[in-house]
Amino acid sequence: MKWSEISNEPQTKRFEALSQELKLSKFENEFVLPVLPAEFLVEKFFENEENCDIFRNYLKQIKIDFDQLRIGGFFKEKIDLMSTEYPADLMQTKTFDSLVKTGKRWWPRSQLFHAFIHLLTNEIKQVDFSSPILIVGANSDSKTIISALIKMGFSRFNVTDSDSELCHMLVQEMKRSYFSTRFEMTEIGYITQLPNIYSMGVNTISGELDETTKLALVYFNFLPKGALWIESCPQAVSTLANEALSFGFQVKLGLDLISELDFTWAKAVLNCEIDVARYKETLKTIYS
Repeated sequence: MKWSEISNEPQTKRFEALSQELKLSKFENEFVLPVLPAEFLVEKFFENEENCDIFRNYLKQIKIDFDQLRIGGFFKEKIDLMSTEYPADLMQTKTFDSLVKTGKRWWPRSQLFHAFIHLLTNEIKQVDFSSPILIVGANSDSKTIISALIKMGFSRFNVTDSDSELCHMLVQEMKRSYFSTRFEMTEIGYITQLPNIYSMGVNTISGELDETTKLALVYFNFLPKGALWIESCPQAVSTLANEALSFGFQVKLGLDLISELDFTWAKAVLNCEIDVARYKETLKTIYS
């Protein structure tokens, strides 16, 4: 099986490690990262429909060359560009992280949705479902994670991001998609004024946080004792995760989420169960 990733932010080392883990689990595979033309790495390129057609023709060849595809970066929100049909469970978020080949057809799928639910299976019993959840980051992953949390029974969300306009747009989009769910936004500078009533906080930003966001979150004034903090940052232990641990909160690291995500993809798409603990140790060496 030959697989690849389409992304403007390729996770080459991670997926090379996953390829090796699959081999250790007796699944023969080859991960090869194609060199995307430079113009495809600029999101504005896709504002022109003729350019979109150029990419679609390129994608046709990619689909011939590979058996499975992972999707990353801004491509995760370009479901209409990369597929002419998609399942009902993606209608509301329109975000995905893999193109799955079944027979001669390719289907967009969100492995993060299922991985996030599975990650919280044990901890969720201790969480107050009536309390709001703080979502840090207005991006494709935040939409997927909110969707997963709604599936689990949560109905109150507060979204924050250093880009207040982007945050407002996401909140309005989610309100249109989920009528019975309450959404609000808080500008990043006002996070320290929130009451400590949030049952959970989720940082959906996988990269380095800007200083304004770090300073707003580092006091964790919005989380009561015993609350849950979830990271997306792949560092073995991020600054925020260290602070959350020092305050005595339950913490799920970005490595927990990433390893669960790759396990979910391997199981659902390849029918191969990787050793999550061993794979996580490998990721630690990559992201330390």
